[in-house]
Parts: sequence; structure tokens; C-alpha cells
Amino acid sequence: VKVAKEAGATIVNVTNNYNEQLFEMTDYAIYAPASSEALFGRSGSARLVQLSLIDCLFATIANMLPKQSTENIDKVSRITKHLHLPL
Repeated sequence: VKVAKEAGATIVNVTNNYNEQLFEMTDYAIYAPASSEALFGRSGSARLVQLSLIDCLFATIANMLPKQSTENIDKVSRITKHLHLPL
């Protein structure tokens, strides 16, 4: 998040847990509380809600700004290339 923020990214935090250090760098916070669903447990339910929110946000923004979205995806790929494991 720190690297992304320094590169000028807008930080959207989707969480069910308050973390002060992360929130200091967050531009927008979306709270996705966990349920007590027995099948997945609290953390599993929260992850599903968070992934759904992220997917909806990404699809909406990518459709609204296709050129900028493609450029940003390429930029993130270049910046995080060192984190990828060789096949």
C-alpha cells in the first residue's frame, strides 16, 4: 500500500478489521463485516464479501475508464514483477 500510495494510487480499503496504520494511508474505506456463517466461518464469509466488492469495483472502473485501466494494470504488473515466482 505504501508503494502504491507513493506512486499516486488512490487506496481503497475493503476490510472487516480496523488497522490504524493502514487507515492512515487509505483514501476510501469500505467495511465488509463478517457473518457467523457455519460453513466458512467468520473469516471465510468476510473474504467472500470482500472479493465480491473488489470485483464489482474493478469491473465498474474498468468499464468507465478502459484505457486508463489497461495502463494501470500494465503499471502494476511492471512494479510487482519482482514478486512473481518463476514457473
